[in-house]
Amino acid sequence: MPPALPCRISQIQEDSSESVTAIARISEIVSQINEIQSIIASAVEEQSSTTKEMAMNVSATADGVSEIGTSMTEVASAAEDTETDARTTQESAAGLSEMAAELEELVSRF
Repeated sequence: MPPALPCRISQIQEDSSESVTAIARISEIVSQINEIQSIIASAVEEQSSTTKEMAMNVSATADGVSEIGTSMTEVASAAEDTETDARTTQESAAGLSEMAAELEELVSRF
């Protein structure tokens, strides 16, 4: 056997051992990357769920605001009706007061 052959075999064995170590380290790093990707995917899913919930809340709030606007319109209309009815009642009361005064005057003549 040539004298350089054992040296080359030893070098190949060292290189093979270093390659195995490097491959093992690469496998560890790939596993860590997979774990990080899973964490990120979970966070994105949670954020998406939260965003959907916020959108539903905003929509429900908008519906509530719309209902409040409708109610306010109804209240304003009822207030206008009440004002009109109050004026009518006041006018009727004034008319009755005049009639009562006239009746009192007529009764006092007898």
